[in-house]
Amino acid sequence: MLSDPKPTVVMAGLGESSVDLTVRPWVNNADFWAVRSDLIRGLKQALTAAGYSIPFPQRDLHIIGADPTSLAKGMTDAKH
Repeated sequence: MLSDPKPTVVMAGLGESSVDLTVRPWVNNADFWAVRSDLIRGLKQALTAAGYSIPFPQRDLHIIGADPTSLAKGMTDAKH
């Protein structure tokens, strides 16, 4: 990364379970992909070390009109 101009970090948006940030460092064209990869890896490692985790989306499934007993048996059978 180049020291001048300084990198910027901006809030790009709000997701369902996230605050989306954009990190914009200045780099030489030839270094772009290596810097991008190193930056993503370093940010992930720093967030993990600080106790942050990635919130993965979760969904509830509501099955209407099905017999709960047969559904439970099917789920038990699928585990074996």
